[in-house]
This record gives sequence, C-alpha cells and structure tokens, in this order.
Amino acid sequence: MIYTLDFLKNHAGDGIHEVLDFKRELETTDLISDIGPCQVDGSYQFIYSRSVAFTLEVKVDIFIISADTLNPILYPLHFTITEEVSDTSDAEFKISEDKINLYELVWGWLVAEIPYVVYEL
Repeated sequence: MIYTLDFLKNHAGDGIHEVLDFKRELETTDLISDIGPCQVDGSYQFIYSRSVAFTLEVKVDIFIISADTLNPILYPLHFTITEEVSDTSDAEFKISEDKINLYELVWGWLVAEIPYVVYEL
C-alpha cells in the first residue's frame, strides 16, 4: 500500500487500517514457508511537512520450518512499529516522490521479527 503525503494530510484522523499480502515475498526468503494476511492498524502524525511518525500494530501468522523435524510450525507474530519516515538521509524508510510505501515499511520490520530457529516440541 502506497500513501501520498496529500492523502495522509487529508485523512489525518482516520489512522491506518490495512491488510497486506506478503505471499510474493516467499520467493525471496527461506526464513518462512508460508504467511497469512498481515493486519496493520495504527496512527501517524506529521512532525514536519515531509516527516511522518508512524505507530503501527502488526499481527500476522507465519509458518516456519522446524529445525529438528522439518515440519512447518505456525508462529503468530504481533509487534509494534514506531518509525519516522522522511526524505532526509538518516531515515531508514524514505519518502519518495511524495509517497510512503507502507508495504516496504511493514515487511522490513516483519523480517527482523522472524526467529532464525524454531524447534517442534
């Protein structure tokens, strides 16, 4: 989901409520074998005209291959993103052509939350 700065300014009180589909990312990672719909809810505020602070709650079910049995294991993830997006050089996620790519922001955080090894009990 890509948001323009104008859209975010005009809908500032509405917050963010999206369901993202990351299935296509399975082709580029071997950390997970499957992923369900990713629910993203939260808020944002403009710090400056070209700097937006997001606070997002992310919930998604992923399947990780067990290190000991090689069976897929359901692993629910729930985490909070607090990130400032701007067009400055020190921002990890940047505003590009007056647009913010929420998909890239959430995926970047999600990958960091995936455990490297899971064992089946």
